[in-house]
Amino acid sequence: MIQLTIVQFCEHYGVAPQFIEALVEYGLVEAPVAGQTVQVHDHQWPQVERWLRLHHDLHINIAGLEAVEQVLQRLEQLQQENQQLRSRLRLYETD
Repeated sequence: MIQLTIVQFCEHYGVAPQFIEALVEYGLVEAPVAGQTVQVHDHQWPQVERWLRLHHDLHINIAGLEAVEQVLQRLEQLQQENQQLRSRLRLYETD
């Protein structure tokens, strides 16, 4: 786990502390905030960086990021379901 103070995190990424608090509040990032320390697991850095890019590059607000997350989760669920159905279909296919 990588630990950064909120100030270090915000300076590194050029964001306001409220942005990080909003990501945590909306459940987009699981990063416990203990005092002035944000604890972000190594596997979450790509996700945090993705939200920052979408926010800065496309000017998507936090509510929009939450909607994007829901769409991405649904897409992943549909892809898994599709793969399961394809596997089941193979059982009935003849060579």
